[in-house]
Amino acid sequence: MVFAMDTNSPVYSSLQELLVSKQVFKDKSVKIIKLILKMEHTPSFAMPGIFVINRPRGFGLSIVGHAIEKLVSRAITDDQINKLDDIALLDGVPRRKTYNIDFKHFKAKNINEFTQNLLEMLQDIFWKNHIESQFSQYETPKSYFTRLIKGLKKIGMDMAGSEDFQEMCFIIDNYDVPLQVASNFSDPLMVNEATSIYLDMLNALKYARDSIKWVLMTGHIKFSLATEFSEGLPLAYDLSSDPDLSTLFGFSKEEVGNIFKTEIEKYCENYGLTANEYLDILDKCYGGFSFSDSLNKMICPASIYHVMNNNGQIFPYSAAGKYAFLQKVLSNSKESLDWLYNKDGQDPVFSGFIDTNGVKGKSIGTLLVQLGFATRQKVLLNTAESFTTWRYRFNFPNLEMKKTLNVIIGKEKPDVVTEEIDFSEIFEGEDE
Repeated sequence: MVFAMDTNSPVYSSLQELLVSKQVFKDKSVKIIKLILKMEHTPSFAMPGIFVINRPRGFGLSIVGHAIEKLVSRAITDDQINKLDDIALLDGVPRRKTYNIDFKHFKAKNINEFTQNLLEMLQDIFWKNHIESQFSQYETPKSYFTRLIKGLKKIGMDMAGSEDFQEMCFIIDNYDVPLQVASNFSDPLMVNEATSIYLDMLNALKYARDSIKWVLMTGHIKFSLATEFSEGLPLAYDLSSDPDLSTLFGFSKEEVGNIFKTEIEKYCENYGLTANEYLDILDKCYGGFSFSDSLNKMICPASIYHVMNNNGQIFPYSAAGKYAFLQKVLSNSKESLDWLYNKDGQDPVFSGFIDTNGVKGKSIGTLLVQLGFATRQKVLLNTAESFTTWRYRFNFPNLEMKKTLNVIIGKEKPDVVTEEIDFSEIFEGEDE
């Protein structure tokens, strides 16, 4: 499913090795191809199809995006193709040039840096594809991106011929990072200006239907892609809660038990547990995530790999992560979070969007769900004669995320990450 990912992270390198192995390759690769076909065949209404997928950290968004890029562009080996359970399914995917823009390391302290860094990221794609670029100091990111798209199309037409040209695709990873950076500016006017500059740049995609077939945007926070100050991308398909994708990211409890059978049998002895008991503990510490109304429970891959790379020791690994945006939101809010957790009759807050200029009220619940600090636990349907309403119960997915949130709000000290999770906490109140 994943091919030659450029990363120094041992966790993601291990995930990559697993996902190209025979253990889970067939299942995940088929789901990825079905996602590609969904993007290929969804009506686009005179503009490229714009698709958004959000997941909490550690679920391999970048890895899946990289896999999509390689599958669509056919930058894969015959051996990898032969591992597919249904090669005919890949035959139905048109071969397209696919370009990846990753904003993971995007930083800026002011508007000038914000604009310049966007331009430099685009310029890097110009250089890598040997496209002539005469940059003007008066050029905006939107005009520069428009020129880049035209240059990439020309390359494609020169290689394939104008009649055989297939529209290209873009994968924009960590699309939410520039918007998080913009939200950190102290002046609301600067926040709006930076947000508009970025959304205006993305708006160039909307008018490239003759060049681009679809765009996949992945991230951890679902910011609005259009505002009153910028047209942006008002029509985007949010696939984050698509039931067809509910098990694409992460591992089920059964998958963890099968994939790590040898390791689990080894490590459970250290705790005087059976393999099933140890697996239950892994699930309650790192699982419980539901990404659709089907309520399929998934386990965070990155956390599981931390466990396996740390001799089976069970720590709240996510508590060491930086959740600066969430921390800022919670520090500015005096509202209790009691309304969100373990209460029936909730609105579908997971479907909302986050505003760079402030998050309050139910939007805080939206943010907590998007980042994995709350998840759907129950779905309640109320069907009347002419309509159906959905109501939900949300709760912490697992003990790791509960401890991590406690660190963020100052309820527990950061050094909790050096303390193994007490097994008694895992089963205490599990039926709440």
